[in-house]
Amino acid sequence: MSKVLLGIDRGVATITFNSPENFNALDGAMVADLLAAVRAIEARDDVRVIVFRGAGKAFCAGGDIAAFAAAGDAAHDFVNALGPGIQYLVHWMTHTRAIVVAVVHGAAAGAGLGLVLAADVAITADDAKFAIAYGRLGTSPDAGTSYFLARTLGYRKALELYLMSDRLDGKAAQALGLVNFAVPAAALDAQAQALIDRLAAGPAIAHAAAKRLFRQAADTGLHQHLDDEIRLFADNTRHPDFAEGVRAFLEKRPPRFGAAGEPKQA
Repeated sequence: MSKVLLGIDRGVATITFNSPENFNALDGAMVADLLAAVRAIEARDDVRVIVFRGAGKAFCAGGDIAAFAAAGDAAHDFVNALGPGIQYLVHWMTHTRAIVVAVVHGAAAGAGLGLVLAADVAITADDAKFAIAYGRLGTSPDAGTSYFLARTLGYRKALELYLMSDRLDGKAAQALGLVNFAVPAAALDAQAQALIDRLAAGPAIAHAAAKRLFRQAADTGLHQHLDDEIRLFADNTRHPDFAEGVRAFLEKRPPRFGAAGEPKQA
């Protein structure tokens, strides 16, 4: 049985971690199946939104601790073998032109939290549990966790979360800015679907350009960033979505953005 399920429907690709017996922990098979899903999405040009969610009782509990224990003295080699696939996944999430959404329930720990942070938008059940967890294992973060936490929270707060290894519920994660929305657990699926539908109905080319700009803002000088902004704005005017947006504004109606000229996944 595949440890990752992939479904694609009307421009939305849903990647589901499918190893509920170990809370969707990441091991070699899981990472291999994730990369296969990524390749399948990359081969298409109609995906506007990519959704990550977990089967069973958790989103993703991070690395497979039992596999670390089984590796024994070879744990060093085990982690180095697993790392490139996880690094590729995180890099792809942040650079694909589609908007990436994490739908979180249960636990999001360790690398699982890193994947939530790598997403563009995250919605969580208010009773979900978020944990850095690495300090309890005697190691440091991976899967982009330290990178995204430091940029979201600043050095002191990010390091505090690692040092204290405290668990946060969905509401606390939202208050810190780790997720966008925290909703009652019973309403998660419905509200997540409404969010996904709204994003999928948006202007894909413009969303991709905005994603690029916001992602690069912390690392790009102002002069270069201003040049990129105006160039991408001008490029967007060549797409039918821009003409539709202008017409809709003048006609005082909601825009109906189309699928023409969908970007190929990067």
